[in-house]
Amino acid sequence: MKLQRKNRFLGIVGTGLIILSLATGGYVFFQTNQSENTYSDLAQIALVQNDKEVSSIPNTQEQTPEVPETPEPVTPKYDFNRLKEINPDITGYLEGTSLTMPYPVVKTTDTAYYLSHTADKKPNVLGSICMDANADMNNQVTIIYGHNTSDGSMFGNLNNYNNQDYMNSNPKFTYYDETGVYEFDVFANIIDDDIQTNFSSPEDYNNYLNNIKSQSLTSRQVEVDSDDHIVFLYDCLESWEKSSPNDPNRNLIVAKVNKVLDYTMEEVKTK
Repeated sequence: MKLQRKNRFLGIVGTGLIILSLATGGYVFFQTNQSENTYSDLAQIALVQNDKEVSSIPNTQEQTPEVPETPEPVTPKYDFNRLKEINPDITGYLEGTSLTMPYPVVKTTDTAYYLSHTADKKPNVLGSICMDANADMNNQVTIIYGHNTSDGSMFGNLNNYNNQDYMNSNPKFTYYDETGVYEFDVFANIIDDDIQTNFSSPEDYNNYLNNIKSQSLTSRQVEVDSDDHIVFLYDCLESWEKSSPNDPNRNLIVAKVNKVLDYTMEEVKTK
């Protein structure tokens, strides 16, 4: 009799765990789908109607000084005037082959808020991609945070940069803001909990760059020195992704920042 009760109890517990697992999985699936729809809709709202890619703008540096020409007006790819109507915290847009879609980047003093809210301020466990509150693209070191997800959305694919072939195949990101277009040229992947943002001298900064290169799990030959700006794309490692519980918790993709295009935001027509 006691054995039957015990088996019945274990059966109830097992059924409960199965139901809980299914419910949890269903909730995560719903949140992931909601996040994808949100960011897809935002991109369509913000994309500017423009037949020319920004890369087709003529390079005035190749023109002879004797025959000066006025370059064509540059139409930004994303309408940040429209985006800021949706959320004033949106400060940029990030694209890359290792991202499942283009993502808006937010910036605020309350970065914890965007751990659990999308860029249009809807509650969601996948959160937003967020620039450090004290940083912008003029900083020597810029930090951009994103969640590590199992489905590859947000910054879920950054862990693949510990594979050299993956880094070689996905070497760059493109960042858009209200002032222009930036290229992030990846040169290192390190595991570390500390990011230094202030330096006492150019030599101090150079030493930091050399330390990054020496720690890197994988790397690319990108020239970077004390005159350059760098960006950290930052996500967290899950417990099963670490060799030891005492290992650092942060996966950091490090890239050189190159500004490739300047423009001024004006009234633009979006889709």
